Amino acid sequence: MEVPVLNIIGTGRLGRVLGRLLADHNLVRIGTLYSRNLNRAEEACGFIRQGVPTNQLDSCGQAELWLLAVADDAIATVSMQLSRLKLNWAGTTVFHCSGIHPASVLESLQTRGAETASLHPAHSFADPVASLASFSGVYCTLEGTSPATELLEQLFTPLGARLLPLDPRYKPLYHAATAVASNHLVALIDSAVTLLTAAGIDESVARPLLKPLVMNSCANVLNLGGAQALTGPVARGDSGTVGKHLEAIKNHQPALLNSYLALAELALALAASWQSAAAQTQIASLLQQYPPIRRG
Repeated sequence: MEVPVLNIIGTGRLGRVLGRLLADHNLVRIGTLYSRNLNRAEEACGFIRQGVPTNQLDSCGQAELWLLAVADDAIATVSMQLSRLKLNWAGTTVFHCSGIHPASVLESLQTRGAETASLHPAHSFADPVASLASFSGVYCTLEGTSPATELLEQLFTPLGARLLPLDPRYKPLYHAATAVASNHLVALIDSAVTLLTAAGIDESVARPLLKPLVMNSCANVLNLGGAQALTGPVARGDSGTVGKHLEAIKNHQPALLNSYLALAELALALAASWQSAAAQTQIASLLQQYPPIRRG
């Protein structure tokens, strides 16, 4: 059976990686690669090693499968633009990879006869080359019309993806979770690097200093759960140490005080199952002595 032709609209890191994986496994043939910037489309062709680059949406050829790998807020607009092209959408499958938007955001193409879906990999594509090697085993939430989800299951299962049905009503909550675990984790670790540099430790040393601590802590919370993995002064009820943290941050990096307070409150809640009421009260009282810094 002949493999489908895949057109990719948007040639960022996600589009490049998924296109390369599907092409390398001979699950699709790459057709048109579209970007408003022709150089980026050409670079994507080089990365995927297939495809025809273009920066003209109306030059996209006919294809059985379309991936809209554009910014979340642009999906509906691009879908509408595609629906106006002189193409036969009957029997095609169009999917996007947004974690926040449902498949129904592609309604303009569905009314033209396309089957539509949303497939969101819970994966960071910051390094496309590394993603090629680490994609197997990634969970991908999936929802949409039955023909579209069935086809995507056939295409992504051989890549090692773990497909997870998700009620589209809960996509904002799901996406918030992935943003906290990925994007906010990056911001959190960067704030730790900032505190170390404020203490006179060079950034080139700060990051490797933190690496084993971060890696071990992540492994512990994912394997044991939050309550069992929690260590440190809040978990011990060591209010004196927490107080010194707060004063140091207030005096040297006040912009990070709010995040420390918020995270300390979460840690305190995690410790509630084993900590004494006195320790809980003492730490909570200490945190309340440092009102959040107002911005602006």
